Amino acid sequence: MTHRYLLHGSAVIFALCAFAASAALGAIVTVDMSKNAAACDSKAFTVMVYKIVDNQVSLHIAGESPLPQNIVLKISGLQPGEQDWYLNGSYKGKKPDTEFAAGVTLSIPGRAISPDLLRCLVSVQDRLNAEIARIKDNKEDEHQRVMNTLNQAKNWVESAENSDKWARSIDVVVAPGDMALLVKSGTSIRTAQEAQQAYVNACHLFQQARDRMYDKILDPVLRNETVVSLTPIDLKFSYYLVNGKAKGTALVVNNSNIPIAGKVTPVVPKGWKFSAKTLSFSNLASGKSFKVDFALVPPGKGETPPASLSVQTAITLGYDPFWASLTLTAEAAKGTTAVAPIVPKPQPKPESKPNEPPGATPLGSPVGRPPL
Repeated sequence: MTHRYLLHGSAVIFALCAFAASAALGAIVTVDMSKNAAACDSKAFTVMVYKIVDNQVSLHIAGESPLPQNIVLKISGLQPGEQDWYLNGSYKGKKPDTEFAAGVTLSIPGRAISPDLLRCLVSVQDRLNAEIARIKDNKEDEHQRVMNTLNQAKNWVESAENSDKWARSIDVVVAPGDMALLVKSGTSIRTAQEAQQAYVNACHLFQQARDRMYDKILDPVLRNETVVSLTPIDLKFSYYLVNGKAKGTALVVNNSNIPIAGKVTPVVPKGWKFSAKTLSFSNLASGKSFKVDFALVPPGKGETPPASLSVQTAITLGYDPFWASLTLTAEAAKGTTAVAPIVPKPQPKPESKPNEPPGATPLGSPVGRPPL
C-alpha cells in the first residue's frame, strides 16, 4: 500500500514493503516515474520518494534489519539516454536509463554499534517510561526536575537510534545527464562512525545524569528511584525450600555499558542469619551477571522459615568524575521469584507515521552536563 505525505513542500511517497524477494539478488525496489509511485517487495526496507520532477527523482531507502543487505533498484519512465546518478550526495557517474529499468544493485549498510552501547540504551527505555508515568502528576520541585531529566534521557535515546537508522540508509538521486540538477538528497546520511559516536554520547549523558542526581535531588528515596530508572541493571531473586531448609538465589545482571561493583545482602528476620560463599562483586562487565546462592540459618531448631524474604543489592558505577550509586530491592514469597526494578510491560507502540524521516532528530547532544 502506498501513502502520500508532504515533506519540505514536496510530494513524498512512502512504501512500507511487503514480503518476498530473492535472497541472492536482494529485495526489489521499484519507482514508476509516470505514476509518482514507489514500492518494495520486502518488509526489510522502507522507501521514500522525496521528489519527482522533470524526469529527475530523489529517494531514500532505509534498511529495517541490523544486517547489511542488497537491494535491486528499478526505475521506469526515465528520459531515454544517459543518467547522472548520486549516492548519499556523491556523484557516481552515468548509467543509461535502460540499466535503471533493468535494475541496479545497491548495498544497504548494517548496524555498526558496539553491543555494550546498544544494550545500554535498549534496556533502559521501558524503565524510563515507567518512572515518567509514575511521577508525571507530582508537581513538587524535585519531581519536576527529575521529570525534566527523564524526558531529556528519552531524547538522548531517540537521537542515538535515529543516527543508527540513518547509518543503515542510502539516498539516491537520478537525473538526465543533459539537464541541470533540480532535485537533491532529502536526508543527511550518517556514517557508521557517526552512529557509534551518537551512542557513546548518549550513554555518557546517562552517566552524567546519574551523577547529577547527587547534586540536585535531596530526597534519598526519589534520588535512588531516579538513578534506578536511568540505569539498566536488574536484580532477580528466588526464595525456596530444599529439604525444609530456606534458601535463596540472587542474580545481578549488568545491561549498562560500563562495569559495576556491588554487594548483595539478604534481609533476614531478627535472630536469623545466612551463609554464603561470597556476596560482593567488582568489575562486572556489560552483559555479564553475578549469582549468589545463600542459605538461611534459623535462631533455633524447629523455627519456621519466613513466608517471604528480601535481598538488597548496593551498586556503584561510573568513571572519573562521574560516579553514582543505587540500591535494588527484590522481595519474593516462598517458592516464587521476584525482580527489581518492577517495570510494567509497555503498551504496544502505535504504528509510526512516515511523514518524518528516521533522522529528523539531530545527531546526539553535545557532551556536557545535562541540565536538571
